[in-house]
Amino acid sequence: MADTYFKGSVKTGTIIIDPLAVNPLIKPDDGTATAVAGDSTLNKMAGVITSEALTTAAGAEYTLIINNTKVTPNDLVFASVRLNSATTGTPCITKVIPQDQYIEIHVQNVHASAAFNGTINVSYIMFTA
Repeated sequence: MADTYFKGSVKTGTIIIDPLAVNPLIKPDDGTATAVAGDSTLNKMAGVITSEALTTAAGAEYTLIINNTKVTPNDLVFASVRLNSATTGTPCITKVIPQDQYIEIHVQNVHASAAFNGTINVSYIMFTA
């Protein structure tokens, strides 16, 4: 059976439904950006933001702003985080707040004693509510 494609608006992207797959593959409009002082711009439905070099102490929080003209306060935004060049610290997403034309993401270093010592990657995807 051939793939069936359902095209949506710019906000919904392309959904590919494979009858043999357990879950549909969602192929959003995505991209990458680098933050400067906790601020980045990526006007895409999904993406990966690389932070500036961080020294966030254990227990402290880093706030990332993603300027994005496609997001509204009613949208659903999901985020994940991982170490990139940093080799110490344990990043954890604590808040994801969609606003009018930007997303605010809070990342806490939940490690007991080690600070971040480099960059982290924050990935996000948004869906129209």
